[in-house]
Amino acid sequence: VITNSRVALLNEEPRTYANPRILQLYVKSLETLFHRSWLSSAAFSEERWDNPPLDPEIEQSKRDFAEGHLAYLTDRGQREAVVHRRLGPAVKYWSNALVVARAMQRDAEQADLLFRMGTACRNLGQSKESLDYFMEAVGLFPDHCTKALSGLGNTFFAIGDYQRALEYHHRHLVKERKAGNRRGEGAACNNVACIQFALGRLPAAVDFFTTYLDVCMEERDA
Repeated sequence: VITNSRVALLNEEPRTYANPRILQLYVKSLETLFHRSWLSSAAFSEERWDNPPLDPEIEQSKRDFAEGHLAYLTDRGQREAVVHRRLGPAVKYWSNALVVARAMQRDAEQADLLFRMGTACRNLGQSKESLDYFMEAVGLFPDHCTKALSGLGNTFFAIGDYQRALEYHHRHLVKERKAGNRRGEGAACNNVACIQFALGRLPAAVDFFTTYLDVCMEERDA
């Protein structure tokens, strides 16, 4: 059983203790135990999640447990990526979080986690894995794939495939305009402009950079 005090300990920084290595091993063992507890109690099938529970209190308790575990794994991965600059461990946390999100049938969370993993893999130089994660998000969650389209464009740009990068950034731009998201539209225009510039299409690059600057001015004056 993981007590509240032990769960709180998972969020402590190792450097605050005299022996960081011992604490890291202890925290890792707690994380493993916590995730195994989730795997053993989770309802993975759609039938078990959607059917009316026999005991509403027990079912709600399981859902609360899943919500907390999903949030913890996602946040822990973010800490590894942003605070500690350890992208490999971050991907592992997000991969475990993806298992939970899939069990809960959370499309938006799954798309977000796939985007995080794809971005981390690109920064690790793992282009194939990056493209796979983004493609999965676009294919499975078309209503939540805006960031994944941008991620695909960035990864194709990073490997020098400018035409495919342009294709996906254009698709990203169309989605942002359709949603009326001016900030997202500006970001997409900036990406398209960079590719047009790299391709030597200067007039087109200027047009998209101009739109990007217009959005920036709107944001500043808002």
